[in-house]
Amino acid sequence: MTVDTDQTPDDGGDERTSEMRDDQRPDAEASDTEAAPKEPFSPRWPRTTTVSSSLIQTVRDNPLWALGLLPLVLVCFRLIYVSRGDTEVMRALLASIDILRIVLATVLPVIPVLMFWGIVLLIDRWRITRKEERPAMPALLPAFVVTLLLVSLTGMTILTTVASIASLMVVAAQIWRAQRKVGPRSYRLKATEAIGLAVLTCLTASVGPWLPTEAIKLTDGSQYVGYTLSADARWFQFLDDDNVLHVEASTSVESRTPCTKVGNWYVDTTFRALQRHRGQEVAPRCPEQPSQG
Repeated sequence: MTVDTDQTPDDGGDERTSEMRDDQRPDAEASDTEAAPKEPFSPRWPRTTTVSSSLIQTVRDNPLWALGLLPLVLVCFRLIYVSRGDTEVMRALLASIDILRIVLATVLPVIPVLMFWGIVLLIDRWRITRKEERPAMPALLPAFVVTLLLVSLTGMTILTTVASIASLMVVAAQIWRAQRKVGPRSYRLKATEAIGLAVLTCLTASVGPWLPTEAIKLTDGSQYVGYTLSADARWFQFLDDDNVLHVEASTSVESRTPCTKVGNWYVDTTFRALQRHRGQEVAPRCPEQPSQG
């Protein structure tokens, strides 16, 4: 007797299997969707930057302390820049320093930079605010903002103006890239604004000495363009344009004349460059120094 071992499943089994698979497919798709939800793309700095995050948080919690320390940091940076790391020159500068003069000469050039970037940040804050939450804008406010921007750019040096416009283009590119992403604003945008502001501030503060430039002529016929550090009945101390410290007897000084140093055009403010272009000088130009060596 032969037994047929080949068993062919009936149609009912196929239907039950297909029905079971069809029932399981939606559940599988739902479970996959719940297990791996898609998060919005939000680029962030690595978690290792805890020091910078804590520093930024400290500045946010103590803004008055940060504003108070900013002039001190800029003054120290400017002293190091003017002395070029020479300890003797640094000692002479510290011995004859006028606190009020150096603070004003250091902080005042930074005000146009802070005004420019403050306006940019306010415009960006207004841009990201929802339309229903935006305050009513006066009709003349855009013209007033543009005027402030032009005034701030006029008060900067040409180098700082070019750097500000270039940094603003970088920030605008970051904003445009952030708008194409889903999620909160990128931390890179905030870092670009902070780094650009710090670099531009340092560039503005380190243009040159805070002392008035003078054409100094000695009785032996030598002539210098420099900055007076101290002068009394016995000694006259000045720093020349080549960063060389001179100590001369007061009787050997024939004349001291305020003058305007003709240097690189990009270290002049835009307003002063316009004055020179029109032939208006606030002081006579400093004499040209003979090349040494």
